[in-house]
Amino acid sequence: MKSSTNYLLQPDYHALEQAIAVYHSALPKLAPLKDSDTALSKVTISYFWADLEHRPHDVNALVGVKTAFENAITAKLRAQNPTKWATLQNALGTVLSALGSCLKDANILISATEAFNAALEVFTQSSEPIDWAITLNNLGSALNLLGHHQASPKPLSLAVDAHTDAFNEIKRETQPKAWALTMHHLGLAFFEHGKLLKGNRTLEKSVVAYNNALAEFSMEDEPKKLAMAHNNLGVVFQLLGEREENIEHLKAAIKSYDNALYIWQEQLLPVNLATMVMSNLASAHMTLATLVKDVPLAKQTAEDLMLLSEVLSLNCPQVFQTEVKAQLASAE
Repeated sequence: MKSSTNYLLQPDYHALEQAIAVYHSALPKLAPLKDSDTALSKVTISYFWADLEHRPHDVNALVGVKTAFENAITAKLRAQNPTKWATLQNALGTVLSALGSCLKDANILISATEAFNAALEVFTQSSEPIDWAITLNNLGSALNLLGHHQASPKPLSLAVDAHTDAFNEIKRETQPKAWALTMHHLGLAFFEHGKLLKGNRTLEKSVVAYNNALAEFSMEDEPKKLAMAHNNLGVVFQLLGEREENIEHLKAAIKSYDNALYIWQEQLLPVNLATMVMSNLASAHMTLATLVKDVPLAKQTAEDLMLLSEVLSLNCPQVFQTEVKAQLASAE
């Protein structure tokens, strides 16, 4: 059975926010980023959409921050203040990750991994264990993006290693939220890696990682991350169901998407992200209808997709609208 095009939701706002904060605090002699709050909001949305739409002025804002970091990262600074040098390298890597994702540029993503690896020369597990673990997670995210864009298993395997190593310092008992977020990123890396492999064992590891994350995220404290983890777990179950033509996996995917949408409705989370989950849900319904030859379900799904395509015209990028319209045509 042909695999569907579904949408993963990236949970990582904080690394980019922290990079912008470093820009303002560590480089005080430079002019502040114009309209910084607005720029940051739009930049994180661009990054969060995971390549769905390129917004030129947001990219320009990131380019300005990148250039400032590059100018500040010098051999003299490393000799005088290695911690600050490593902090700037880590922030530069985060900005490069966002740029590489927005521009679909593997070379920029490679530069991001180089910046993180440079930071890890200073942030070692013995000297700066928390910074070391945070930087490893950032490196894993950059490698995951690189592997996704290159459709290459090697960086994805390295992404899994980076996130796994971070658990040496990020413990569930002492940092449950950070532990759950790392599990979420590990789930992403396992999924992207598993897509490129013939067997399903790596995808099954992704399921385990997401279930671990879901055990710590709560509706009260982390509703958005909880909803994202449910959505992404659904994407993994759907791919497993399509590969194995397994009805139970497809039903599990539908349940996960429903859980995500319930949280979105209860917490009044952004509509534009909910529409991505709705698209995934419709896709899973159509796959299940096709597998079990359920004509009424297929007709209902086509109607849902028609309604969704109308909503998308107000809330989502053109690329996403086009994909859902293609799903609608297929359903019809």
